[in-house]
Amino acid sequence: MKPPSILRHISKKEGENLNAAIKSDKYWKVSEGGKGLIFAVALDRARTPAFKGRYVKVTGFGRVVARDQVAKFCRKYRILLVDTKRMEVVSVLTWNAFRRLMGKHGEHITTLVNQGKMPCYVNESNLNLVISQT
Repeated sequence: MKPPSILRHISKKEGENLNAAIKSDKYWKVSEGGKGLIFAVALDRARTPAFKGRYVKVTGFGRVVARDQVAKFCRKYRILLVDTKRMEVVSVLTWNAFRRLMGKHGEHITTLVNQGKMPCYVNESNLNLVISQT
C-alpha cells in the first residue's frame, strides 16, 4: 500500500509531526490578536452534503462546513483555515505553505480574511502572492 501523497512530498520528520498533530487532535490559532480563526488538519474529504456546502472532519472541532468552491480542495492531511464563529472553512492550505505562514504572517492572514481576499487554495506557488496582497 502506498503512503498518502502528502507523506511523499515532505520530510520524514515533518510527516511524524503531522501524524502527531492528528493523534493529539491539535489546532493552531492564526494570530494572538485574531480571535475566531484557527488552522486545523483535515481528516477526510468534504463529501457529505450540508445546507451551505459540504461537511469535513477536522482536528479539534469535529465537523465544519466547507462551501462548494472550497470543498473541492479539501483532502486528508491538508490544513484548513476555519472561522470558528461560523464553523466554516475559509481556505485550504498545503502543509508546506502552512509551515511558511505559521509564525510570520498571522496578522496578514487575518487582514486578508476580513477583506475577503483570501484565496480558496494556497500552495507554495501562490503563497508569495498571498503574502504580498496585504
